[in-house]
Amino acid sequence: EGWRVAAAREVEQEEVAAWLATAALDDDDTQGVTRDPDDPLFPARLPLRPHERDMPTGWLLLGPRPDGSFLGRDEQDAIEEIAGSVARSLEIVRHREAREAGAGARIARIEDGLAAMKARLDAMALAGRASDAPEGT
Repeated sequence: EGWRVAAAREVEQEEVAAWLATAALDDDDTQGVTRDPDDPLFPARLPLRPHERDMPTGWLLLGPRPDGSFLGRDEQDAIEEIAGSVARSLEIVRHREAREAGAGARIARIEDGLAAMKARLDAMALAGRASDAPEGT
């Protein structure tokens, strides 16, 4: 299935999608902010794990600063500190979206069933009127 872009800022989603197609983000052992100074689009990456030992549920991809410098240690620490909370929030949203999609599918099936039932009742009513009509009309 692969990763999908939830949001992008100051970079086109198509550019991020192209980057994702060639990126290796499945390193299960990655902890904390990692840096790749050779990557002009996302030189800093952070796996988002709901709990420390969990598999990443997403990644926070950080572009370069306007001056091209990398994040300072304090900035990295702050981002790492909130990563678990962000990951848990994303999991809650994913579960809610899945639940809502399931409810939407159930509602669509009910609506389809009601439409089919109405069509059958309309056909029965039409057939009943035709049989009640006097002969020769």
